[in-house]
Amino acid sequence: MERFFRRRRPRDGADQGRRAVQADSDLCSTGTLVYKVDSSAKTGEGPIRVMDAKPGATPASGCRALDDAPYRAGESFTDSAAGVRIDVLSADGYGETVRITKS
Repeated sequence: MERFFRRRRPRDGADQGRRAVQADSDLCSTGTLVYKVDSSAKTGEGPIRVMDAKPGATPASGCRALDDAPYRAGESFTDSAAGVRIDVLSADGYGETVRITKS
């Protein structure tokens, strides 16, 4: 499931539940993937930026830098400039329950 939240145009954001099923069965990490979308940037110039839950972590063997980017239950993402906070409240085999707070 993907949720979309408006920030300040032209920048918006979204979160997406990631699960190791079907085509993604070999995912290195599951959880809520948070990303920012800059609609003013041209394709190929970084219009989508993944927000890494563990930016300083070394990926597990066979995984790449952003493979561990999803946020897990108990973790949160805050964008103070946009006034948005995403709290991952819980998770099960079907997805996560998140709370999106706009200030």
